Amino acid sequence: MYNSPVTITGRIVDDPAYHLTPEKKDGVMRIRVASSRSYLKDGEWKNSDILYVNVEAWGRLGVNAHQALLKGTAVIIQGILYTNTWVIQEGKDTPDGKDVIRQDNRLRATSIGVDMSFYKVGYKDARPQLASNLNEVELADGTAAHYPSFDIRGKAVQETPSSETVPEQDSQEQQGDQQPDQQPDHEQDRERELVGATAGADQEEAPF
Repeated sequence: MYNSPVTITGRIVDDPAYHLTPEKKDGVMRIRVASSRSYLKDGEWKNSDILYVNVEAWGRLGVNAHQALLKGTAVIIQGILYTNTWVIQEGKDTPDGKDVIRQDNRLRATSIGVDMSFYKVGYKDARPQLASNLNEVELADGTAAHYPSFDIRGKAVQETPSSETVPEQDSQEQQGDQQPDQQPDHEQDRERELVGATAGADQEEAPF
């Protein structure tokens, strides 16, 4: 049976979250997108058949999307639907001897774009050794230490992010004179998110 690509359009309903894998060699960006059918009735737009989709993006797509997307952004996403399954309690600890299992359906994105029915956009090339910046695009705040590094082909590399990586350059430009050991509140929140992402499998949320 083939897992065919699907495309959805909608708006992001939660703040994008980025989580490193326990080995910190890769990371995943997660968003929740609401898609619906809109129609005009009595002079007002109505929404029906609302679908909420959990979306994840890995690799450089996840890093770029996390830096660029915000809650409320209208997006167009193409990817593969799959069911993620994880165990929150092993059978040896349950009365009936069966594992306690949780599942959720996810869309693993292969492409993410903003819906240009609503926006005019510029672009900035995120690949190393390439420089193209339309209309001086500024990326959202971010700390390079929270992202893995990727080569020009998008393959993860194990080296520690340095000032030569694109996220680090963007971070330094935006932070200005801020000291490296000082973290704004939203960065501390992201630290707490990362701790939760690598916690044990006894939690209700999937470890990955």
